[in-house]
Amino acid sequence: MQSFFVAGLLSLMSLSAAIAQTSVPQDAAAQTGPAQKMRDYYKADAAEFEALQEKQSVDLKRILTRMQTLEADQKKLRTANRQALHVMRANRFGSGGGAAAITPSSAPVGALFTVTGSGFGDSASTNTVVLIGGTTASMTLWTESRIQGTLPYLTTGQYPVVVRRYAGNTIAQTYITIVAPTITAASPQTAEAGGAFTLTGTAFGGYSGGQLNGKPAARVMVDGSAVCALSSWTDSQIRGIIPDDTAAGPHTFTVVREGSGGAQASNAAGFTTGGNVSAARALASASNSYDPTAGLLLPASWGGAVESASRAAVSVPANALASDTVISIATAAISQDAAALMFQSENKIYIKPVGQPVTFGPADLTLASPATLTIPFDRAQIPYGKTERDLAVYKWDDAAQSWQKVASTLKNGRLVAQAQQLSLYQAMAQGVNQAASEVFALRQFYVYPNPAKNGNSPKLHLECGVGDGYDVRIYDVAGELRHSAHFDGPPQLGTEYNYEYVWDMNGAGSGVYTAVMEAHKAGEGNIRAKKKFAIVR
Repeated sequence: MQSFFVAGLLSLMSLSAAIAQTSVPQDAAAQTGPAQKMRDYYKADAAEFEALQEKQSVDLKRILTRMQTLEADQKKLRTANRQALHVMRANRFGSGGGAAAITPSSAPVGALFTVTGSGFGDSASTNTVVLIGGTTASMTLWTESRIQGTLPYLTTGQYPVVVRRYAGNTIAQTYITIVAPTITAASPQTAEAGGAFTLTGTAFGGYSGGQLNGKPAARVMVDGSAVCALSSWTDSQIRGIIPDDTAAGPHTFTVVREGSGGAQASNAAGFTTGGNVSAARALASASNSYDPTAGLLLPASWGGAVESASRAAVSVPANALASDTVISIATAAISQDAAALMFQSENKIYIKPVGQPVTFGPADLTLASPATLTIPFDRAQIPYGKTERDLAVYKWDDAAQSWQKVASTLKNGRLVAQAQQLSLYQAMAQGVNQAASEVFALRQFYVYPNPAKNGNSPKLHLECGVGDGYDVRIYDVAGELRHSAHFDGPPQLGTEYNYEYVWDMNGAGSGVYTAVMEAHKAGEGNIRAKKKFAIVR
């Protein structure tokens, strides 16, 4: 509206100026009489308009000045409103510094920390920061009562932890002590390249994942240059694998934590290698004296690798996980379901295990993109007439109750495969010709599936050569006989001669049972075997 008013005034001023400049003809015949009166009239009218124009100009200047004053007042008002809002927010979020607690109270750089308190509000980009010793920490979580992040690079000492919202507004403050990781022991003192190691000490911090400058932010290094594959990482113990290319001779371990701005290294712990990497790989089995279980928290945005002392490994690509996940490796006894079909026919070609099965977890986790699995095997278990070229990776399909072949390659004495699901995997020898023996003797007895779930009937499987028949008895946990059966006749032929019996579980509820199978043969003693199994309704 102001602009329209100003435009009108300007138009009026233009009109008056035009009138003032209007002239009357000045010829000789019109110098007196009515013509002179007309000239006088126009002169008076022009003078009146000129006076009006001057007054309008003064009014316009006064209006423009007032408008400038109003605009300045509006700016002051907006500034005052912002300041009032800032004060209101500061009062809400505890201006002046409130109580907070941080865990851990001491840790190395790059370690995860958690601040707990109240009134933190929601994360608001650069307006919400945690300053540790004046350095901005990298944040992973910010809620009303909980903040998580990683410690930036600082030298050892105690530093204030300031939670700040908006410029200069301190919500809460506490303190943390930055300490250096320290190795107190490394074992074994004499090891082979490719073998497992364990470091014990203090202030290792938690494994935080991620990478900085092309290397893991939390890492163990040999001689300050080679990065070790890791099995597990806690504040007081780290387990991993000595790099395969470590030469024979004396070496050192160091634990490195890297944060924004720099890295902090532990003291050096010495060890010696003999340089026999192939021997270390050949012994990569359950007989390894180190705990074969491995597990690391891998960040979804980075992924990462985990490797166990048995040399089983999994490498997860970036963004394959839906969220930060603990990826584990377990080398243990195979499930009875899988053992039941360890020797199975694929177009009359049999497979045989050549090492311990490996369970990658979380079980049945499906990744957005394939992970690289590395499966060790025991050369001593490769059947006669077969070589490493006859080996392949198989995955146990629990739903189909069968082993499924996975495309794999042989690399550095281990099998490597791509898989999008974490599950039970096994190195197998393919094309095994195994002649079934007719000798009447116990070979193996098992019940599968175990436990029998969802109405699936348990199957009793006895391998004992050629007999004349068998008896079955099933007892409950109280020792009472729940079922019995007797059959005469020869066994069926698979990879071994066997008797197999299916119990329909009629009237049996959930619980633990004991199955007994007894084979008999004329002129020879009976063969008796028993096994516990479970039913889950």
